[in-house]
Amino acid sequence: MSSLFRAAFAYAALTFAAGFVLGTLRTFLIAPLAGPVLAVAIELPLMLALSWIACRFTLRGIPVEAAALPRLAVGAVALLILLLLEALLSLTLGGLTLAQHVALYATTPVLLGLAGQVIFALFPLAQIRR
Repeated sequence: MSSLFRAAFAYAALTFAAGFVLGTLRTFLIAPLAGPVLAVAIELPLMLALSWIACRFTLRGIPVEAAALPRLAVGAVALLILLLLEALLSLTLGGLTLAQHVALYATTPVLLGLAGQVIFALFPLAQIRR
């Protein structure tokens, strides 16, 4: 069971790091020119590709049983960790309250990102080798 949590944490941490870099570029370079929705739409495929790579790298280094339930658990725990890290970032660097952060989930750019995060959570399952 511990390898499941280690894998989830590593997967979330790698993805969060990539998202921090890409999100910074999106926020300060792309969004002012293209708008927030288009900026997220541009970032999302790259973020998903990097998440796929992070998942593969993580599961090669921290093996998790190649069965649906353990892989879904890795994805679910990684998603929870990722959402918590994002909230922490929003509260600290963003200066938002928790209510303000949660309210962001009613906006189109954040909903697009959330859809990508759901896909991120399914990658450990999708990478089961048959």
